Amino acid sequence: MTITVENLSYSYKNQPVLKQVTFRAEPGMTAVLGPNGVGKSTLFKCMLGLEKGYSGSICFGTQETSDLSPRQLAGIAAYIPQSSHPTFGYRVFDVVLMGTSGRLAPFSVPGKREHQAACQALETVGIAELAQRDYRKLSGGEQQLVLIARALAQQTEVLIMDEPTANLDYGNQIRVLETVQSLAKQGYTVLMSTHNPQNALTYADRVLALYRGRVQADGAPREVLSGTLIRTLYGIETNVEGDFIIPGRSRT
Repeated sequence: MTITVENLSYSYKNQPVLKQVTFRAEPGMTAVLGPNGVGKSTLFKCMLGLEKGYSGSICFGTQETSDLSPRQLAGIAAYIPQSSHPTFGYRVFDVVLMGTSGRLAPFSVPGKREHQAACQALETVGIAELAQRDYRKLSGGEQQLVLIARALAQQTEVLIMDEPTANLDYGNQIRVLETVQSLAKQGYTVLMSTHNPQNALTYADRVLALYRGRVQADGAPREVLSGTLIRTLYGIETNVEGDFIIPGRSRT
């Protein structure tokens, strides 16, 4: 599914956060880069219908999000947070099954179709063996894969991920990123915010860089990621050499 955002602006208490943001995301992975406070999470909240007071247009396919109910939006886009800390010791299967709740009628319980969707999501992410485990006792990387499976059980075409590897060790970061890349190759439209430009360069199909509330760069990673862009976003010097971003004096 194609996502089209045109002239999106949003302010918190008269403080502009997003300013005339325009971009188009196709099936595949779009990595959203930018320093803290630049508006990445606010952009996602607007897209998910959680922030209402914006101007401009957000469309999933041909549907304007402002015309959709929360249930309709939940049928189009799924959200994967950085982490989740449930109070109760839910089984992994039950956490994933929660992703099917958006298509159930009020007071209904999941049936055979919902259980099949949860099983398929666990298989797709490669963690079917964890189904009966206590979610709270999993590693950070395993928990993140469970959240991705829950989003897949929601059976949407769009996955919106807010820094899904932020709290993970290096090995779990790679496992999660490889899973997300695989989903993008299967045809999902993935928007993933990250603070690591190297992850964008290695795994993403497209980069959207935000700076001071505006689009600073938008394009293929190897076309837009440069020492100049990284200096603008993060205030550090780097060399971008082929597939690697190397800290040090920039040559650009």
